[in-house]
Amino acid sequence: ALVLAEFEAPAITTGLPPRGALGTPYRFTFAGTGLPAPSFSITAGSLPPGLALDSATGSLAGTPSAVGEYRFTLAANNGVTPSATQELVIMIERFRLHLPALRR
Repeated sequence: ALVLAEFEAPAITTGLPPRGALGTPYRFTFAGTGLPAPSFSITAGSLPPGLALDSATGSLAGTPSAVGEYRFTLAANNGVTPSATQELVIMIERFRLHLPALRR
């Protein structure tokens, strides 16, 4: 029997991750398409200290330990060329503002 395998180059389908706050638990999941399913990695720059990327799930999680603007390149790879890359930035702020709804 002849089996045809289908392959599709990876693509990153999520946009910019949201801002985070110092000392506040953070979670964002990067998503991608492709056959086989892609794995994720950081190929340039750096993530905020305290955050780690799960390469299999695309989950970025942890508790930020430093304030700042962190620029990095996310890559999605599945062995099919070309791999996908996206330049991203995460802002970690000192406080997370919770603004009450305006009353009329």
